[in-house]
Amino acid sequence: MQQQEVKPYVLIVIIILAIVMAFGVFLTVMYLQRRPPDNSYMVTVDGQEVVVNPVSDSAVIIVPQEGTGGGETFVVEPQPAQEVSTNTPEPPPPPTETPVPPTAVPSSADMYSFVYHTVTSSDTLYSLANLYSTSIALMARFGISSTEMVVGNTLSIPVANPAYCPGYQTDIAVEGDTPLGFSSSAGITLDEFWAINPLANNAIYETQVVCLP
Repeated sequence: MQQQEVKPYVLIVIIILAIVMAFGVFLTVMYLQRRPPDNSYMVTVDGQEVVVNPVSDSAVIIVPQEGTGGGETFVVEPQPAQEVSTNTPEPPPPPTETPVPPTAVPSSADMYSFVYHTVTSSDTLYSLANLYSTSIALMARFGISSTEMVVGNTLSIPVANPAYCPGYQTDIAVEGDTPLGFSSSAGITLDEFWAINPLANNAIYETQVVCLP
């Protein structure tokens, strides 16, 4: 029996098919190797494709590399959210009542004020001192003496200025008065008297105006 001869063109076709199949297998292998994972995706950064493979609960940041024009993928862990306290702050305790010390007299107020009086025949220095709650020594300090007690003469009599002791009563010190005597008559302690009357050297002098409750 005579063996059939294989025609040359058939061999050529078989060789070409084998080459095509081998090339196809090569391309398939290359594609599978370069194919990104299922949860990744491609982005284009400055004309270059970059594979981004995100991680769950992470942020993906693409930072260009200096001098390359390309990009590199960094996976950054997310910062935990700051907890906001919902606790209602407790109110501060009520302030405790602090005793209010006596108010010192204003040093800017004039210690004396003046009232006008027309002398009558029955007036004396003593009666005028009682009438206006002043003292003979204080009137003398401002030039009022017995020689001024002329009927019809108008006198400017010095008296204690109420504005010097706001909220308190006024009194004029006479010879023999002491801080202890004033505080005892007013029913206050000596320290309270000094708090109301911050006087120099803790002393009073004749004709001085003092403040009392």
